Amino acid sequence: MLPEDWLKQIQAVYPRRKGGQGWGYVKRRVPELIKEGNDFEDLLAGAKSYGDYCKATGEEYVRMARTFFGPDEWWAEDYAVETFTPRRMPEPVSEDQLKRDREKAERELNAYMKVVK
Repeated sequence: MLPEDWLKQIQAVYPRRKGGQGWGYVKRRVPELIKEGNDFEDLLAGAKSYGDYCKATGEEYVRMARTFFGPDEWWAEDYAVETFTPRRMPEPVSEDQLKRDREKAERELNAYMKVVK
């Protein structure tokens, strides 16, 4: 069963995009999906999940709502954003290690220059 304000609920959570959304198609399609046995809460959750995904990832190219609720049923996909765990910062390099790295780089450059000449 569809609540009276079902379209407003979807529009409130669906990500904004430049250009049209195809809401006229959505007005026809969502009731069809409900008649096919889908639950409005699942449709709304799919739209919210996609909206959250677009916000979290900064998605530039947002699907039209028409496509999202279309025959490919993008609303049923999982849009969970992976949790980000920053890597540990590398340990500072010691002065001795820097000196060894410079000496090695100089030796390798000198050997290369002998081959090139």
